[in-house]
Amino acid sequence: MGLAGGSAANLKMSLEKYCKDSLDTTEGLNVDFEGLAFDDTSVDDWVQLRIIDTISEFHRQASATKYGETANVLFQISIFVKKGYTNTSDRVYRMRDIVAKYFKVGEDIDLKDYINDGATLNKLRVRDFRDQPLPETNELFHHICQVEVDYTRLTGNP
Repeated sequence: MGLAGGSAANLKMSLEKYCKDSLDTTEGLNVDFEGLAFDDTSVDDWVQLRIIDTISEFHRQASATKYGETANVLFQISIFVKKGYTNTSDRVYRMRDIVAKYFKVGEDIDLKDYINDGATLNKLRVRDFRDQPLPETNELFHHICQVEVDYTRLTGNP
């Protein structure tokens, strides 16, 4: 995926920073970040973050002088709650509600340039939020939240 000013790494790091600040620091949820070691044996519940897909739509004129495209990103937050945890019957739904609070349609998330100077490049806008429970296992309750975000990126001169 050619993200021009907003590289794939910047996209991933921006979404993870937003989740770190909101879900981990503010709400106290355990967060499993892709690529980092996470010990799920030491916690009773957690959320797992993954970028599932990025699809781009070309625009002939994204600004007065540049071509561009809208990048649509499907971001998935999986919620896991171990059975036997206190109040498991509603814990997975409470965690779902916490996640939904931070990914309301229309919410803007800063897309920053973490590769260079940390400047804000653009805004990721939440366009859709879908969620559903998955079949439970003997050990876990599992619920997924899929968030669609998008932003316009400049790609070159006409």
